[in-house]
Amino acid sequence: MSGWFGQKGYTLIELMVSLGVTGMILSSAAALYFHETRGVSIINSSVAASHGIDNAGRVISGDAMMAKSSDLVDGAAPVDTLTLTWTEMYKLTGTPHTSTYWLSNSELKRDYDGVVKTVARHVSSIAFSQADRLITAVISAKVSTYPQTFQQTFRVWLRPLP
Repeated sequence: MSGWFGQKGYTLIELMVSLGVTGMILSSAAALYFHETRGVSIINSSVAASHGIDNAGRVISGDAMMAKSSDLVDGAAPVDTLTLTWTEMYKLTGTPHTSTYWLSNSELKRDYDGVVKTVARHVSSIAFSQADRLITAVISAKVSTYPQTFQQTFRVWLRPLP
């Protein structure tokens, strides 16, 4: 019997079609993996930036609630550094404390009594101002892989004067 029925194996056309289908499936899977990985990276960076702003606001608010004074000028234009001073209240020791905040590259730094730590990362700008005894901190963060800028405003009253 002659013709196709007695032959074993694949023709060149069948082989090329199967390789083409396999290539399309693999390229689709690779594209899906790339987009999924990039999406997770953007989300992780965004969450980290937002969490950093929240943490910075919590730390600044905690220090400002203890502080009796700041180096800000009442009613002046916002500045990018803040120094708060106070005396220990809890142990009645009268120990003085100082807390200074500033932006170094994209990190918000805090010097608390000589110990410097990073409070937040991915910070693009910070602005401190004071009206009466109300301290306002506006913190912005931008992640390089995401076009949106995150911004939060924190307001806290300095400790009342005796």
